Amino acid sequence: MMKSTSLFRKYLIIIVLALLLIPVTVPLTSFLYSFYLNKHLSTYYNSKLIQEMWSSKALTLNEDNPAEIKETFLLIKKKFPQSSMFWVDKDGKTQYKLNIRENIPKKWDVDTLLSFTENDKVKNRYTVVSHIGNKKKGFMVFIIPQKYTISPFSQKEHLSYLVMIMSVLLPVTIFITISFIFFKKIQERLTNLQRKMMLPKGDLLPNLMTISKFDEIGALESSFNDMLQALIHSRKKEKEEEITRRKLVADISHDLRTPLTAIRAQLYSLKKEVSSIKGIDTIAKIDSKISYLSDLIDNLLSYSLLSSKKYPYKLANVDMVRTTRNIIAPWYNLLEEKNFEIDVQMSKKPIFWEVDVHWFQRMIDNVIQNVVRHASQGNFIGIYVINNEGKGEISIIDKGPGFNQNSPNKGLGVGLSIIGLMANQMNLEWKISTSKDGTICTFKTKK
Repeated sequence: MMKSTSLFRKYLIIIVLALLLIPVTVPLTSFLYSFYLNKHLSTYYNSKLIQEMWSSKALTLNEDNPAEIKETFLLIKKKFPQSSMFWVDKDGKTQYKLNIRENIPKKWDVDTLLSFTENDKVKNRYTVVSHIGNKKKGFMVFIIPQKYTISPFSQKEHLSYLVMIMSVLLPVTIFITISFIFFKKIQERLTNLQRKMMLPKGDLLPNLMTISKFDEIGALESSFNDMLQALIHSRKKEKEEEITRRKLVADISHDLRTPLTAIRAQLYSLKKEVSSIKGIDTIAKIDSKISYLSDLIDNLLSYSLLSSKKYPYKLANVDMVRTTRNIIAPWYNLLEEKNFEIDVQMSKKPIFWEVDVHWFQRMIDNVIQNVVRHASQGNFIGIYVINNEGKGEISIIDKGPGFNQNSPNKGLGVGLSIIGLMANQMNLEWKISTSKDGTICTFKTKK
């Protein structure tokens, strides 16, 4: 069932009201039309009668009697108040003007008279020219505005068209205006809703919307609020679960250290009791796995602290050439023992980065440790510190099988995640690319 506040119902009411305006506007405009006619309908003078009157008067006059001509003009002026007149003598000179507001020639000839009368349409006037007396030497001119020679019927007919047009235009104009306001408000509400739906920067959530009206858009605003509340609840629950997970990881990492320490102590005592080559080899393998498990627990704890931003660090302006050389120096013996070909190239010029030395050492150690554990069959490691136009770049390359191949050791993901978190917090760009021909790990400062 359609709601009483439905937008469709509202607009339907607007259409019906617009249609109802038509029978209202017709009598209203008719009334205004009648009022206008009574007040503004022009006085009507029959042009044919004017011409006959003017011609007959001209025949009775004599230009030798100027006083009589002036008197006649004054009498005609009383009968036609809107008129104007002038008289031209037999020599073509203008002798007398009555109520003439336009500039007329002082000297007349046939061409001047023709030009004057041809301008009647342009100046909206009605002109009658008649010769004075029977000798037809001089002439006199009668002028009256054109509108006074239009019959009342013609005036009413012209105005009736205006009434018809107004009767249609008025409701249409009102309808268009109200429709514009109606849709303008809808557009403003939809634009406001769109702005609310755009997530602000910083992964923040927008505020709840105030429901303006209980119509279709109001229902959409209500649905948006429901969705937003569900998202807020979901994020809150996710945050709580994340805190619980981190705490659990930290507790488990801490709890696993104690039994590992005890196992290692027992294994150290067992070494003294075992004398066979196979037993000693087995104990060495167990010790290696214990060390590897201890590293994994350390990585897990570090990852938990880093992701919660509780792992302390202090940035300093460090020469990366010297720092990298100091970090890789302790690895030489192990790498040579594992039969690695070592290729180290260092920039001759110092390269300074803002880093935490201990964090950066942890990152490089993780990469080299992964090379030893997962790319030992390649028997190659390359460490390069390059000064590229004042911007340093550190690369570690191996020729192992890559991450997509099977590795005898697992746990690679946690170590790489730690590298990524540390690099991001120190504003370093870290990139790793891998294939069956090897892996390249690169560090450089962000732009």
